Amino acid sequence: MPESLLALCAHVSAYKTIIKKWDDGDFSENTSIVNFPGEKVHEYASQTYNYLKEEQSKIIGKVHRSRVASIEAVTQRKTA
Repeated sequence: MPESLLALCAHVSAYKTIIKKWDDGDFSENTSIVNFPGEKVHEYASQTYNYLKEEQSKIIGKVHRSRVASIEAVTQRKTA
C-alpha cells in the first residue's frame, strides 16, 4: 500500500480516538497526532487517476478497433 495512504489511515484512526472523547464530553484534544498527508495524497490520487484514464483509453480503443473489424468482416461477407 502506498505510504501516503497508510499515513491517511493513521490520521483517520487517530481522529477516531479524539471523536470518541468528544462523544464522551472530553474536549481536551482537538488535533490528530498524525498530520493529514494532504499533498502526498493529492499527488498519489492524481497520478493514479491519470494512469487509470490512460488504461481506460487503451481498452476503449481496443474495443472500438475490435468492433470496427467485426463490422468490416460482416460487410466483406455480404459483398462477397
